[in-house]
Amino acid sequence: MILWVTLGITIFVLLFLILSFIKYTRILSRNSMNVPFPSGHITASNHNHYDFINFKSADDILLEGKFIPADKPSAKTVIFCHELGADMNSWEKYCYFLPKNGFNVFTFDFRRSFRSDEQDSGKETMNQWSTQEEVEDVLGAIQYLKNTKNGKAEHIGIFGVSKGANLGICATGQVRSIKAVVSDGAFSTIETLKKYMHKWASIFIQNAFVYKNIPEWLYEALARSSMFYSGLKLKCRFLNIENYLKRFHKPILFIHGENDPYIPADQAHRFFSLVRSAEELWVVPEAGHNDAVRKRPGEYEEKVVNFYNEHI
Repeated sequence: MILWVTLGITIFVLLFLILSFIKYTRILSRNSMNVPFPSGHITASNHNHYDFINFKSADDILLEGKFIPADKPSAKTVIFCHELGADMNSWEKYCYFLPKNGFNVFTFDFRRSFRSDEQDSGKETMNQWSTQEEVEDVLGAIQYLKNTKNGKAEHIGIFGVSKGANLGICATGQVRSIKAVVSDGAFSTIETLKKYMHKWASIFIQNAFVYKNIPEWLYEALARSSMFYSGLKLKCRFLNIENYLKRFHKPILFIHGENDPYIPADQAHRFFSLVRSAEELWVVPEAGHNDAVRKRPGEYEEKVVNFYNEHI
């Protein structure tokens, strides 16, 4: 009798935990699509010397971009990967100095994701998390340069900002042709989700003792299951940047703002520790998210140019 009671209680507890896990995975998935996250902005170009380009992603999506030649003929080209909500013209904010220092710039607009449902049919949305589908855009840009820019793209680097940095890192992990990467504001999807889960826990779990004692492994499991469920729902594959950084073998310069209100600087320190080939981690004390170029423009230019000169 005692055995059956124990077995019944065990089964009940397991079912309760499984159903709770499924419930909170769905709740987290809905909220993760709307995490407060910094966006760039659509900009007007002040640079009139460029070639406007149509090219295809590696999975055959038509994209638009610009090729800005260096002030003097150069075989070195940097692919610029813009941040969330920005466009190809935002290269001028972050790496306006590259052409005068001997680097061509290839910048482009990432594809847009469309959510089609009863409430938001055809509404344009951009998810803040990195997907393999968007990495295909970067791979398409790399292939375009290799196939059509003879003499202008013998040596290719990546310059990525925030989500664009994530995509550039993941693309570099899938090809051999990239020589070096500058990452400004890269972030971990899992760790960022866990940060907001800690913040939201008291809203969804009323018992203070319970939410204050949730083990870290459960936050990790919920974050991963949420990304998997969200990927199924949106028909895309979300990427875990840590998987790429652990086997990353190209030179990389990490830049991060110490006062970043969205992505704690400890993420940048962790990324730097994961990459054996990492060249430098530059954390700017007074900078926020993607703000180092504005706070320290001269030093920003010097570090980026010196890094590319050494490795491209």
